[in-house]
Amino acid sequence: RKHYVVQREKAAEAQREKENERRLTEAKLDFFAGISHELRTPCFLISAQIEEIVNSGSGTVSVGALKGIYRNSLKLNKLIGNVMDIRKMETGNLNLLARDTDVTALLRSLMPDYEGLCRQKGLYLKFDLPNEPLLARIDPDKIEFIMTNLITNAYKYTPSGKGGVTVSLTKDDSCFVIKVNDTGIGIVKDMQEAIFNPFFRTERGRKESVGDGIGLSFVRKLVELHDGEISVESEVNVGTTFIVKIPLDNKLNIRKLKSGG
Repeated sequence: RKHYVVQREKAAEAQREKENERRLTEAKLDFFAGISHELRTPCFLISAQIEEIVNSGSGTVSVGALKGIYRNSLKLNKLIGNVMDIRKMETGNLNLLARDTDVTALLRSLMPDYEGLCRQKGLYLKFDLPNEPLLARIDPDKIEFIMTNLITNAYKYTPSGKGGVTVSLTKDDSCFVIKVNDTGIGIVKDMQEAIFNPFFRTERGRKESVGDGIGLSFVRKLVELHDGEISVESEVNVGTTFIVKIPLDNKLNIRKLKSGG
């Protein structure tokens, strides 16, 4: 009888592992489908602008068209870089290149990218930033990825015409604190820690928006590389606030993400 119970437990465990592997495979396929979708947008905009120039037959190119092509080529390059960084994270080869940076200016530079986006959806976008520079030793490219992901999530999960997104920056004696607040669908309490797991997405999130389910996992890794921490506060149908706390001067220079964390 004991042997039978052991065998049954082993069979059940094998079945669970098989199911988890299947879900992970599906999640990875969803991730690559999501990335492909993201890459198609700047590619389409670049080709559309070039086609317009060719069809005009004027022999001249407007500065506006060139700026659009340049802006979208940069976006395309960043998306590809993000995919490469995610791969580096999985293999433990992701480097953090920190330097003294004005966090206020960095966040302010992101505003134009999202103002039009939110306006099209009937949402407000508010940046509550200090008037003076806020200096910290960070990797600005990684902080930009963190902010882009959090703001994009806030935008995606806030229904059209239902409020908007607020980004704030403050500091205390040892840290700067970034909060990204939305008035969106919220996250049920039981899922608020699980959202940081790789390839995890809630069922409500799947219904609301297409996504890859890896962003928040990667965001947490990047925050931890800065010796910081990220947390979430959320109420269903009221909204969500992500809180990022990072030391102002943590002597970072070049750090490497170790496998497994």
